[in-house]
Amino acid sequence: MKHLANRGAKVYLGSRTETKGKEAVEKLKGEGIGNGDVVFLPCDLGSPASAKKAAEDFLQLETRLDILGRLSSRWNFEQLETERHKLITQHGM
Repeated sequence: MKHLANRGAKVYLGSRTETKGKEAVEKLKGEGIGNGDVVFLPCDLGSPASAKKAAEDFLQLETRLDILGRLSSRWNFEQLETERHKLITQHGM
């Protein structure tokens, strides 16, 4: 997310826990995100109703979605670095 924001993207960070989500947004902003922006969007993907509400809320704010990604504490950092490398290589991000 930070890499996309550093490139000027507006990134929506979804989290089922509002406190943790907002803390993550503030941490990213505190580390510096260049011209981009990071916005918290409540979303619990384990709940179809919450996921639907998040999609509806997003559509009230934006007219398009360019990239949808999912990070969780279950991802290992090696996998995350591999995905980041693919983005940089394929899309110049």
